[in-house]
Amino acid sequence: MFKFFPINGGVLMSVICAIHCAATPFLISAIPAFAGLWVSETLEWIMIGLGLSFSIFTLLKGYKIHQNLRPLQLLGIGALFFLAANVFLHSHTSHFSWPHTLMNLSGGLFMIVAQRINHTSKASCSCANH
Repeated sequence: MFKFFPINGGVLMSVICAIHCAATPFLISAIPAFAGLWVSETLEWIMIGLGLSFSIFTLLKGYKIHQNLRPLQLLGIGALFFLAANVFLHSHTSHFSWPHTLMNLSGGLFMIVAQRINHTSKASCSCANH
């Protein structure tokens, strides 16, 4: 049976976050009229907050069962990338900068890898705690 929430929800939010980070520069250059809707500090912080919240919830649940710290460590690295990109590299004069975009994309990719490792730990587990 397919269970959407919370394991798949965390993966979904991580993927959406990575897509948002990767697509933003292209959308800005292709559709300038809608750039203000897609690119805003508020939307960026909401996406980061939702993605990290889902991920923390699902990875802590997986950690309690499998005692595998690697996904939580990768999530921490991803969170540091987001923090660095949005606090230290954020440009208030322009919505786009390559370092900011690459750091956000890296944070999203770390979140995806963390969720994937957590998911494969669950799939390869023989315990009945799922």
